[in-house]
Amino acid sequence: MNNSIKFCFFRFMTGN
Repeated sequence: MNNSIKFCFFRFMTGN
């Protein structure tokens, strides 16, 4: 689960 959240956060950071 943590991995999923980390991936989402990373994607959001890169999307910005």
